[in-house]
Amino acid sequence: NNHNVHVIIINEQPINDLVKLIDSRVKIININRKLKSRNIIDLFYLNYYLIINNYNVIHLHAAAIGNFFLPIFKSKILLHIHETLNISSVKIPKFNKCITISDVVKNRLIDIHKIKNVSTIYSGIDFNSFKQKEKSSILNRIVCIGNLTNSVKNQSYIIKEFSKISDTIGANLYLIGTGEDYSFYLELI
Repeated sequence: NNHNVHVIIINEQPINDLVKLIDSRVKIININRKLKSRNIIDLFYLNYYLIINNYNVIHLHAAAIGNFFLPIFKSKILLHIHETLNISSVKIPKFNKCITISDVVKNRLIDIHKIKNVSTIYSGIDFNSFKQKEKSSILNRIVCIGNLTNSVKNQSYIIKEFSKISDTIGANLYLIGTGEDYSFYLELI
């Protein structure tokens, strides 16, 4: 196989456990941009790496950063959108193809932002591979796993709505993850 895969990490961050799990054949490029920086040199380095590596596909998760790519790259961008809460039409770059993680996100992009050429690829859980136990007790556990940043996942809504029905359904709510609003969620609970 003659393909090279690179992951470009734009913002400065410690190497986390997820990055350590990436196959050793994948080249990691760190731009080390300070969070919320407006330093144009970081954008220069980003475009420099895109030019010298002449990628066939640029799989982009942060929609707004695509607006800082040179125009020659728009035909190579595969825009991957997970949520629409923080997206405005201004932040959506020119792209070749857009994929979403759900039909809800896809429909919002089509209806609100008038985006065309959108497909859905669901997250990688194959529910058919799970086997039901013959005997199991029913436990009312509601689990929400994700980034604990309210502006992204809006778990405060889940907590508020769950508090209205928790006694009725006799259930427990579990939030699993890390993020900037961890303390905020503890106060809500």
